[in-house]
Amino acid sequence: MKTLLSKSRKNSFCKIYTEETLLFHCIQCVVPVCRDCKITSHDGHKFEDLHNRVQNASEWISSYSKGIDLEVGYFSKKVQSVLNLKNELDRNVLNLQQTLNDVEEQLCREVKEGCDKIRSDINQLTDKQASLINEKKVEIDAVISKMTSKKRYIDSVVRSGTDSDIVMCKKQMSKGTDICMSTSKLVINIPTYCADRSNIKLGRIMEKQISLQLEPKVKLKSTFLTDMMNKSVSAICLRNRDEACISFRSDAWNQGSRVKNVLVYYSSGSEKEVYFMPPQMDLIIDKNGRIYFYEDRLEKLEGGLTVYLKPGEENNTENIYLCKRPVSMDILSNGDFIMLYTDNKLSRINFDQKKLIRSFRSGHLISPISVASSRDNKLWVADPGSGQVIVFNTDGKLLFKFDVCQTLTLISNKSKPNSICFCEVFNIAIVADPMNNCIFTISEDGRYAEIILDETLESPSSVACKENILWVCDKRNRIQIFEILKS
Repeated sequence: MKTLLSKSRKNSFCKIYTEETLLFHCIQCVVPVCRDCKITSHDGHKFEDLHNRVQNASEWISSYSKGIDLEVGYFSKKVQSVLNLKNELDRNVLNLQQTLNDVEEQLCREVKEGCDKIRSDINQLTDKQASLINEKKVEIDAVISKMTSKKRYIDSVVRSGTDSDIVMCKKQMSKGTDICMSTSKLVINIPTYCADRSNIKLGRIMEKQISLQLEPKVKLKSTFLTDMMNKSVSAICLRNRDEACISFRSDAWNQGSRVKNVLVYYSSGSEKEVYFMPPQMDLIIDKNGRIYFYEDRLEKLEGGLTVYLKPGEENNTENIYLCKRPVSMDILSNGDFIMLYTDNKLSRINFDQKKLIRSFRSGHLISPISVASSRDNKLWVADPGSGQVIVFNTDGKLLFKFDVCQTLTLISNKSKPNSICFCEVFNIAIVADPMNNCIFTISEDGRYAEIILDETLESPSSVACKENILWVCDKRNRIQIFEILKS
């Protein structure tokens, strides 16, 4: 994007001092100004370099454009879904007509008038629902057309617009979208035949309601690349909606070394803090903001979970819970920690008391890699070895197994859940599946699943959620931040 802008940008000239180039951006008036305007009509105002302003606006526009690509792709798929729904309606009507023909052949002349009436009811209901489907398809096509038009405008500004054009484009786009559906769902009533037990000669037509979600489940808010040479993101741990501790590790790590392995990023992509600690598989942040991590103590040939102490704070054995290195951790609603180990063992500990409360292994687990707790303290385990998400209570009792392949159609016909978190706002588990290049959700009771992201991902490896904000990392160490719109 930077290269494209540098090649195609044109100098903009002042409308008042026509031979002067626009060099500054007046923060108070929100307009580009030249050198003479700065000391005359805008004297005393605050300014910033116009090039920096244009570059920031261009990057914002690029991110906004990607969000439009995501929504256009989503709505394009929904067009086919709506057509499939119409086909189902048509097939259903044909089946009903055949059923009525069978009833008519079996019954005598006295029920023929009743069957004719039922046919009339079916046709009236079908015509109404078919009209509703067609209207919704036209509306979706109009939304896609508007989005495509907006995308073309953005691309033309980025490709050949002046500085003023770019700043104005960013101002227009930042007002928010004016494109939306009249309703978030398409609900139709499909006729079904029901035998009337009280009148064996004649049945009746009932309506079965089918709902199709039309709007996207998530909206892209921002994206950025983490810059850690020869290291990959191992975990994301959210402090709040807009800040995350991101841990990095390399394939050949030094277990005892404290180096720049954990950074705190704002959602804008800028670094806030750096923590020097050994490479981590996972982190925990409690409600007081304290960071817990695993550290080997080479002099004692053992290791444990400890609290990060800033330089100058005293460290002692009171701050260490001795244990093996966990592959994943999470915190329960009462403050206890859940730790998942490579030997398929789950442990619940009270860190302040340095007490093991309960520990169990499960033969249902093959190679678990990530654990998350729900608000009712269910333990959700992502197990790529079995291709399932397996749910226990804190006593180790198996509640259910969820195989997404039995519910959704995936690219590879098998799943590899690699990371899991829980969204308490909508009461859903959120799972990253790099094998199928998607993010899917599971309802709390394990009965339903839905793919919410698959367009812009490249092998998602880590997910984390706070309130309705979802952070996703992929194989390129790219962080994408989404707003979950509805469950």
